[in-house]
Amino acid sequence: MSLQDGYYQIASVTSLQPIIGRNPIEDRSMQPKGVFALPSGTLPLLPWIVKTPLGGQGLVFEAGGAPTAPISDKLYAILQNNIPPMEWVVTPAPAFGPFAYSVQTSDRERGWIALSDEPLTQVSVKPLTSPNGGALTPNEVFIFEKVPGV
Repeated sequence: MSLQDGYYQIASVTSLQPIIGRNPIEDRSMQPKGVFALPSGTLPLLPWIVKTPLGGQGLVFEAGGAPTAPISDKLYAILQNNIPPMEWVVTPAPAFGPFAYSVQTSDRERGWIALSDEPLTQVSVKPLTSPNGGALTPNEVFIFEKVPGV
């Protein structure tokens, strides 16, 4: 199943299945905001927005209303236009369920990795063990749950 444009809640497939999002408590600067595995029971203030940009080849993911991009091997929401948003490529990971995907950079050289089940561990963007969807580890796979009625 391919991922469609819309609103989503994203969770890691790691053992604690933490929700992925921006920390609900952030500074008020316009600096990029980290994207984290949130503590149990914590939800992001806004659902993720997944959309196909006009003429784009991948998907833009917005966390808390801001597009995402990797900076120094970490995932950030970009609040200003000084860093272009990443067009991400998603690959189904059917071994982990029907809504499970790996998320990779447009060149497929790196992908999202939840390196720890510890709360507030920032999502990394590093090379995956198997970028084409086979033999991925749980920390390289994410569940996309469509949020209805948003």
